[in-house]
Amino acid sequence: PEPVAAAEPEPEPPVEEEEALELTDKVETLGDLDVFTAPAAEPAAAPPPIESLVSERAATAAASSFGALSAAIAMPRGDRTLEDVVRELLRPLLQQWLDENLPAIVQQAVETEVERIARGRVR
Repeated sequence: PEPVAAAEPEPEPPVEEEEALELTDKVETLGDLDVFTAPAAEPAAAPPPIESLVSERAATAAASSFGALSAAIAMPRGDRTLEDVVRELLRPLLQQWLDENLPAIVQQAVETEVERIARGRVR
């Protein structure tokens, strides 16, 4: 079998370049275009009234409470840091927790240490 030579591609015909349309050139129409006026836009439907989950009275009370909370946690002095505010707020909580739990913690630690010492002498 003889090798078949690949067919050479046919040369592409030259593309005729159209003349570029200048913006100043006048373009004639054939009169086959119909001109339509845009239809009048329909008026937008009014949005439905928003029903609130809470009454006006409850919303006012909540807003007042948020205002009071904001005033309570505001930092009046410029030299007072957030860390200072947190320390101030945590101090009474920590004191209450220690008053309730420290005696039991100390008693448990003492009992554990006494048992450890007592077991050491028994050996």
